[in-house]
Amino acid sequence: MRLWTAAHAAGPDRERTFHVYPYHAGLLGQQQELPGDAVLRGDTGIQSDGWRWCLYELVDGR
Repeated sequence: MRLWTAAHAAGPDRERTFHVYPYHAGLLGQQQELPGDAVLRGDTGIQSDGWRWCLYELVDGR
């Protein structure tokens, strides 16, 4: 799997923290809970094996 993100050109230079979270409908209710400050930045869509990989930015850097 390959994930990438591009920084917003107009934004200030700052350190950013990202985390990849897996999602599978067959594991509903058993997956890792997202932090309250997590902002979805993109995902892979549902793959042929049923997994979806989501890229979140942790706004407070946690």
